[in-house]
Amino acid sequence: MRKRLLPVYLIVMCALLNPVSQSFANESDDSLRGAYKASELIGKNVKTIEEKDLGEIQDIVIGNEGEVGYAVLSFGGVLGIGDKLFAVPWTSLAHSPDGEYLTLNVEEKKLENAPGFNKDDWPDMQDEQWKLVILEFYQAPQTNQKESVKNSRSLPDHTNHAHFSASQGYLVGGEGKTGNSVRYDGSMIWEGPSYATVDVDPKANEGVVMGIVRTHDHTYTILFTEFNGTESFMDGGIATDLTLHGTSGQGAPIFPKLSTPVAGWGKATVFKNDDVLYKQYPAHFMLTEAGRDEKTHQVQFLEPDRLKNFITASSSETSSENMQEIKADIHKTEDSVNPRTLQLHIVAHSNDQDEENIPPYDNFIHFMWDKITWENDKEKSE
Repeated sequence: MRKRLLPVYLIVMCALLNPVSQSFANESDDSLRGAYKASELIGKNVKTIEEKDLGEIQDIVIGNEGEVGYAVLSFGGVLGIGDKLFAVPWTSLAHSPDGEYLTLNVEEKKLENAPGFNKDDWPDMQDEQWKLVILEFYQAPQTNQKESVKNSRSLPDHTNHAHFSASQGYLVGGEGKTGNSVRYDGSMIWEGPSYATVDVDPKANEGVVMGIVRTHDHTYTILFTEFNGTESFMDGGIATDLTLHGTSGQGAPIFPKLSTPVAGWGKATVFKNDDVLYKQYPAHFMLTEAGRDEKTHQVQFLEPDRLKNFITASSSETSSENMQEIKADIHKTEDSVNPRTLQLHIVAHSNDQDEENIPPYDNFIHFMWDKITWENDKEKSE
């Protein structure tokens, strides 16, 4: 059962001994520091880093450990945002040199896409999914006890239970109807506040896989509903410690060969806001070495035309010599893979195929996340 947030009347006591703000003060001379009464902070004006007026603090949220978690801001209709409220991580705010106002360390343009809520319908601020979306949007440090994962060598045992979350996500190729959902050149990457969770039992082929990306004024959600594997390497639906794609012979050759700590296959439903976009599509998730550059979003792989030729070729269309040449080039792309970091992919596609598309399906939606965090399963060990 989730613990409730402490009542707001404890704000004054907690603000005086706020470990989060004190820690942040050590990093920046302009950050929030010292002791402040809640009454001094509520109603305080807030400006952007460009010193443009944003609004004021309406409330302060205290976590169940006594820390000041968020300032609730009203932007007063500026930036076209309207009259919603916005929970901003405490560590994203700093006092001005004269102490007359607070500065929100986010550029004005980005705030136009800030996640907000209705003043009469507050979110559950203890929900891990909600917290990660907020922290990622404001680029605030996470203060929970989770293990950040860089590569498969640092993973805890995941053959019996794989449980991790992901942030810094995006859609590759939009919502899946553009004919190209791999985008090796790094184009058409729809970024935004995002979150994913994978909590699966590989031996039982059971669990939960869900991903969310808020982008282009819509919220896209993918939810696995079942797991089953049609190939032996899929191990019944969820497999661990395998190699996929490239020249591995396992999975379509649409990426370089990737070491994969955990992957799954089955059916998923994709939602666009509250509406079903794709229902019970064949789906696949995989936690892999990084084949896509985190900054440029590019993948070093075959040119799209050569890839199409390779995927759809029959012996009469492409000579054996040309096929071997393409395979050799695919093998060379393995050098571009970064084994020091991990990425999460969740994809779903239609049953109907279109050989002109990459991958060759009528619809193919591709979610990705660059930052992986292994969960602390404390509740299961207690």
